[in-house]
Amino acid sequence: EKLFPAILLHWKKYQSCMIEQLKSSGKQLVIAGDGRHDSMGHSAKYCAYSVFCCTVPNIIDFSIVQVICVQGIEKDCKGKWIKLPDRLFTKCAHDSNIQDRKWLDEDSIAYIKMHAALTKRSLVAGIKKASPLEQTSCLEGFHLVLNQFSPKMLSYSYPWMFARHALAVIHFNINLKRDVKEINGVKQVKLVYPKFKNGEAVVRNVTVKPNFDYVEKIYQTTLCAIRDNTVNKAEKDLKLMTPLPRNSTLNKQSKDEAIQKHSARKAVTTIDVPPTNPVQEAPVSQDQTTGRAKPHCSICKQPMKGHKNVANCPKNQK
Repeated sequence: EKLFPAILLHWKKYQSCMIEQLKSSGKQLVIAGDGRHDSMGHSAKYCAYSVFCCTVPNIIDFSIVQVICVQGIEKDCKGKWIKLPDRLFTKCAHDSNIQDRKWLDEDSIAYIKMHAALTKRSLVAGIKKASPLEQTSCLEGFHLVLNQFSPKMLSYSYPWMFARHALAVIHFNINLKRDVKEINGVKQVKLVYPKFKNGEAVVRNVTVKPNFDYVEKIYQTTLCAIRDNTVNKAEKDLKLMTPLPRNSTLNKQSKDEAIQKHSARKAVTTIDVPPTNPVQEAPVSQDQTTGRAKPHCSICKQPMKGHKNVANCPKNQK
C-alpha cells in the first residue's frame, strides 16, 4: 500500500531532475520512442511506450496505456520520396569544395535512365526504411531489462506495471554506461563466439557490477512520504491514473433485449428444403445384391458347411 505510491513520488522527482538537466544543457535533443506489450500474442492488455533521448542517452518518460481496438486510418503516401520533409542525412558525404559541372538535360537518355533508377519502387520503399544517424538499439536493450522487472508470462495490474516500469527505467539509466573493469590498471576484456561468426571471436569489455544505490533512495523517499503524510495523496493519484476495465466502458446490452434475442433464436425451426432437381436413384445390379459365394468342395461340389456328413465324397471316405 505504501511502496507503489512511494515509487511514484520518487519517479516524479527523478524525472523532474532529469528534465531540468536536459534544459540546462542547451543541446538539440533527438527523441525516439518504442512500445512493448505486457504479454505475447493477441492477448495483451497494456502497452508501455518508452521515450528515449538519443543525445544523453537516457529514457526520459514512459506511458502505460490500455490496449484498445481502433479503426485504422489510411494515409496518402503516393507522393514522391523527394518531397518528403524528413531529412534522412544530416550532412553531405562529399567535400565542401564542389567544382562547376554540367547538369543533365531532361530530354537526354542519361536523365531518363537516372530518373527511372531513382524512382524505382524497390528503391523508394528502401529509402523510407533507411535509418538516420541516431539509432534505437538502446530501447531494444531496455526491453530486455524490462523483462527482468516485468516478465511477459505474468499478468500485473496497472499499479504493478507502473511501479515495475519505473524501477526498470531508473535501473537502466544508471547502469547504461558502466565503466570497464580494471585489474592492476589493465582493462579487462572477454571473448564471445556468436554462431554467425563461424568460430570467429568478438572482443567485448568486462564492465563493473550494476549499481543498486537507487534502492536506498527509494527507501528514504518512502520514509519521508510516510512522515510528511504525502503517501496518501500519491496513492489517490495512482488510483486516478489506473484506467477503467475495457468491459466497463462498453455499451452493454439490456437484459430484456438479450432474453428477447435468445427466445427468438430458440424459436427458429429448421426447414428441410428439397433440391430443385430430384435425385435419381442409381440402379442396383444383381452382383451388388448378392453376397460372397459360399465355399464348396472342389471334388463333390457340395457346400463345405456340414461337408463331413456327406458320405459319397472321396475326401470323407479316406
